Amino acid sequence: MSPREQLLSILEQLELPSNQFVVFGGGVLAVRDIRQIGDVDIFVKKALYNKLSKEGWIEKRPHPHDPPFLEKYVDDKKINVFYDWTSRKWEPGLKRFLKYPEIIEGYPFVPLEAMYEWKTRLEYQRKKDIRDIRLIEQHANALT
Repeated sequence: MSPREQLLSILEQLELPSNQFVVFGGGVLAVRDIRQIGDVDIFVKKALYNKLSKEGWIEKRPHPHDPPFLEKYVDDKKINVFYDWTSRKWEPGLKRFLKYPEIIEGYPFVPLEAMYEWKTRLEYQRKKDIRDIRLIEQHANALT
């Protein structure tokens, strides 16, 4: 199964209302078959976050100053659901992407260009961020 097919299958199983969430992070690359899925990061409206919290998703808070997030596993992949995002250097505008997402196969995604900008502006780039930046650049070059 391709990364795209795997991600779309996970999104289908989650049955989230498409006007209340947007996929960001590695899922934006996976839906284009740029790389495999590590985990799936989803930004949701606060009301949906509260609903999922009551449905048994596990709440986590890795850093005391960051907002909490919910976690659940689907098809052995970790799904992370956020209602807020803390960035000390750049705000990715996730609330804007909830209103104006890029729709792929009926599901809302942060546009690839925005993910690239976000990853290049992170104050601390992890190895996976550097890898994703290179993969996005290679993907863009292959399209031109």
